[in-house]
Amino acid sequence: SSGINAEYGGIMGMLGNKGGVSVKFNIDMTTIAIINSHLAAHPEMVDRRNQDYRDIYTRMRFSNDEGDSLKGSDIIIWMGDLNYRLLSEDVSGEELRAMAERWEIPLMLKYDQLREQKSKHAVFEGFVEDSITFMPTYKYDPGMIGI
Repeated sequence: SSGINAEYGGIMGMLGNKGGVSVKFNIDMTTIAIINSHLAAHPEMVDRRNQDYRDIYTRMRFSNDEGDSLKGSDIIIWMGDLNYRLLSEDVSGEELRAMAERWEIPLMLKYDQLREQKSKHAVFEGFVEDSITFMPTYKYDPGMIGI
């Protein structure tokens, strides 16, 4: 089957600018779903980001058929503004930015919220992420710990 759908986040799952859109299609006998999502922002909102992911993953449907969901796809490609941060109480934002200037990607990944949440099986179970070979993008907030 194929289809296009959207799942909204925010207040009561209906208002706000968070959520995801997806397209699902078949190539030969392979069902592919592509999701683009925008999860909750701000460093302290990791639990909300995790819930946004779960809501999109479990609620996204491509027809009225309960089985026509993301779970029924052979391949899922997930992208977007996930908003997970580099954050640690052990390292300052200044130290993280210095690591970025020195291209110390493996060291920086120790402080990646997304990797931490995946290791706790809170999000993206079964998903495989390619090697990260690029610097993180970030919004600098004076006085904040992470990037």
